[in-house]
Amino acid sequence: MAHREEHPQKVKIWDPIVRILHWTLVIAFMTAWLSSGQLQTLHEWAGYTVGVVVVVLRIIWGVIGTRHARFINFTYSPKEILQHLRKPDSVKPAPTLPLSPPASIF
Repeated sequence: MAHREEHPQKVKIWDPIVRILHWTLVIAFMTAWLSSGQLQTLHEWAGYTVGVVVVVLRIIWGVIGTRHARFINFTYSPKEILQHLRKPDSVKPAPTLPLSPPASIF
């Protein structure tokens, strides 16, 4: 009998919209940072992209989006968060939740 190495199954938690919004945030932030003081119009548009487009769309998607994108599914109780901060191995995130207990605060 040959030894078969088992690999955990990869599960995609974040949907394409969340991934696109997060990468848009990274690109717009870097554009704003790199264009600061040099290309003012580009800097301003990058800021508007972050402040209006990404944040507003993420809030909307956090209310009406897919199961893992909804903010309501990020929550842990304050007791679980404090317990995790004291002993990180004591609270195992539920397999359906995409964030660790402390990360769910944000």
